[in-house]
Amino acid sequence: MAAAATDEPFHRHLAGSILVPVPLHTEKAWARGYNQSERIAAGLARHIPGCTVASLLEKHTATESQTRLDRTKRLRNVAKAFRLKRGHAVDPSQRYVIIDDVLTTGATLHACAAVLRAAGATSVNAAALAHG
Repeated sequence: MAAAATDEPFHRHLAGSILVPVPLHTEKAWARGYNQSERIAAGLARHIPGCTVASLLEKHTATESQTRLDRTKRLRNVAKAFRLKRGHAVDPSQRYVIIDDVLTTGATLHACAAVLRAAGATSVNAAALAHG
């Protein structure tokens, strides 16, 4: 995964951060067999200096698929679906970047960021590979 000139801003955005993949609900993860956000985060961490991956979040509530919901319904759908995993903590001095595969309205990333901020994170950003 060599960095092209157009990748440099993305690499700078991620460099030195803790990558936090958006979690899937247990049932969906089991049915799918993998979490695409975890795979993306792991690949990025292998190729961008100083990145580590920390699966700090869990999706404790199964939610309706976001694909056919408008922005308001998406925000409501995932508002309280995520929480910090038991036994995990955030370090306020670290920079966290939530990783997702697709950004549509930002509802999922917003919900995940709210959990990290409530746990004490002061620097929370997001990155997605595609916009839908």
